[in-house]
Amino acid sequence: MQSQSPALLTQPIARTLLTGLLALLLLAQLMERNMQPVNAWQVLLDDEGKPYWVNSDETVHTQPARGGMQRVMDVIFEVVPKEQN
Repeated sequence: MQSQSPALLTQPIARTLLTGLLALLLLAQLMERNMQPVNAWQVLLDDEGKPYWVNSDETVHTQPARGGMQRVMDVIFEVVPKEQN
């Protein structure tokens, strides 16, 4: 059986570490982009105390959603009690 040199044994480890580091850097970039004010909603109350949402492009009077499933989940969370005593 032929023995491998230490350099050959560490190449997969180095590659794995480098891949993990690259993934973390990409994740950090995505998080930074998504947390910019242009990507955020601010919730305010109108004169009647009702909430409305404002971002850099628009103002809406219903909670913003990314899609139909998020709207369904919002309705469920409105109906289900927050605490059960």
